[in-house]
Amino acid sequence: MMEAQGNYIVQADHGSNAEINIKMPDKPKFVLQYPPRVEHFTDRKKELAKLLKDLQLGKVVTLCGPGGIGKSALASKAIWELAPDNKPGERFPDGILWHDFYKEPHSMKALENIAIAFGEDPKQSPVAAAKSALSGKNALVLLDGAEDADDLPLVLNILGACCALVTSRKKRDAADQRDDIQSLPTDEAVKLFRAWGKVNDIESVQRICELTGGLPLAVRLAGRYIFETGEPIKEYLSDLESTTLDALDQGDRKLESVPVLLKRSLNQVSKDAVNILSIAGILAFVSFSKDVIQAALPDINIKKPINELIGYGLLNRDSERFIISHALIHTYARKNHKPDDDIVERVAGYYNSYASEHAELGPKGYALLDIERVHIMRIMEECKGREIWQRVNDLVWAVEYYFDICGYFTDRIDVLKSGLEATQKLNNKQDKSFHLGNLGETYRKLGIIDKAIKCYEQSLVISKEIGNRKNEGVIFYCMGIAYYILGQVDKAIEYYGQALTIVKECGDRLEEGNILGNMGNAYYTLGQINKAIVYHEHALVISREIGHRLGEANRLGNLGNAYKALDKIDKAIEYYMQDLAIRKELGHRHGEGIVLCNLGITYKTFGLVENAKQFLQESLNIFEQIKAPNAELARKLLNDL
Repeated sequence: MMEAQGNYIVQADHGSNAEINIKMPDKPKFVLQYPPRVEHFTDRKKELAKLLKDLQLGKVVTLCGPGGIGKSALASKAIWELAPDNKPGERFPDGILWHDFYKEPHSMKALENIAIAFGEDPKQSPVAAAKSALSGKNALVLLDGAEDADDLPLVLNILGACCALVTSRKKRDAADQRDDIQSLPTDEAVKLFRAWGKVNDIESVQRICELTGGLPLAVRLAGRYIFETGEPIKEYLSDLESTTLDALDQGDRKLESVPVLLKRSLNQVSKDAVNILSIAGILAFVSFSKDVIQAALPDINIKKPINELIGYGLLNRDSERFIISHALIHTYARKNHKPDDDIVERVAGYYNSYASEHAELGPKGYALLDIERVHIMRIMEECKGREIWQRVNDLVWAVEYYFDICGYFTDRIDVLKSGLEATQKLNNKQDKSFHLGNLGETYRKLGIIDKAIKCYEQSLVISKEIGNRKNEGVIFYCMGIAYYILGQVDKAIEYYGQALTIVKECGDRLEEGNILGNMGNAYYTLGQINKAIVYHEHALVISREIGHRLGEANRLGNLGNAYKALDKIDKAIEYYMQDLAIRKELGHRHGEGIVLCNLGITYKTFGLVENAKQFLQESLNIFEQIKAPNAELARKLLNDL
């Protein structure tokens, strides 16, 4: 964690508890996030023309209707019309953003995604970051599946002059303008059915479309069924008419055609295929790997049953992954085909192993974990619902550090709360104390210091109860950092002192050095520079003894700051240069930029303007390359010379 002190950048010595600065992507000229293209989009010419006309800056247009009615399809068609050829159109020159609430229902995550898309860091406040990202922008934001959003107004309130296109099953989600999407007229439904079913018996097709209520999803499923099975259409029609569908052609009851058709399709596939769909149903509604299916069903060859599901339009292939073809099918599978507990345990075991292995690979592993993150969260919830508490706790340990490193603090809070529930059920006090400490650290990094301290205090009580001295020392240390942030430096020093006593008792030299470094920073803040130097020098000795090169660099830099505060410029430069050499050796670009900036400031104070310009320019170059917020300070200092 970096803290500005005057014109200096102080490298805080938080050791293993230091904040990780996540590198944000370049701020783009525009953003294009397309929803998937729709296969066999049929007619709806009037609706499409009206929608294209209505989508204007400053407006919120909501497409409402029951599931499977074609809201997402119409929205997708409009998006591709507005921004063809991977270029933003004239109406929305800053581009198009797409958030799928079926995939991620947390509105806070939608804000984080908006911020990141435009190169803003959402870590401290997703709301402020998203608002800043869209400030002055002329963009279109597609919010799909808004009935699943936990706080849709939170997103709508930060859009500024941008246009929003919302799809939802709930009419109350509509803000400015609501367009109620109706079932397909018979002639359009017939076209859609024939595109999928490849049949010429228009009379029978018309009757099927009437029985299914013109619901696009139902029409597609029926057409695909006829094509895949080769069943005579009149026989299929006769079977449909013998069900209750012939009475379900009024109002919302038409939706009952969907489960009937889904059940009929599932009756045509193997038991293995049904089991695979049931597993996909407990995952999130996003693409998944076949590996998780194979892990859940180790005794079968999954290739054939997966192809069965694809053939009946229940599953789509997404490159080398797969996804249930519609949200309603996903919902149907979840409600009607629940896998046994032993299958859920195997799925959880797969993701536990996957997360543990990939978390150890660093950034490459984190990128792969990003793909599976929503599935891991979903399986954790499934295990909670079934009270498979050991798997819940295992998953918490597998992912919480990855969530921390990558800045998924909202998810990390949810995960750690699940861990607390699991450890309570398992009567695992040691893990409970760890989860409370990690939850406190997450709140601290979000700036919610009061909640952080409460978590630390609860963790401390348990650690003392079970005699875990090492964790007790860690918690005292964390509380010191929290009170330092609150500006209660004397109290911070008190907690650091208690932590120091315990880590010495436990023989933890690394943490001893970290605590000493933070005590040095605390005394520096109080203006007791000579005392700060004593602590930094002691920390430096430990870092060199245990070969902790980054810790050594931190202590050298802070000693440079201390001697600069005493106007001992030559000695300050000496320490800065040693710090710089280690940063270059380690490839620690951010720290290198900080040292160069401090050297520039020091030479400026010394009256050596040319030297100051050289170091400040080098610092600015690094900060700009890695997109660090310190670039603004370096640029200002350089311009002031």
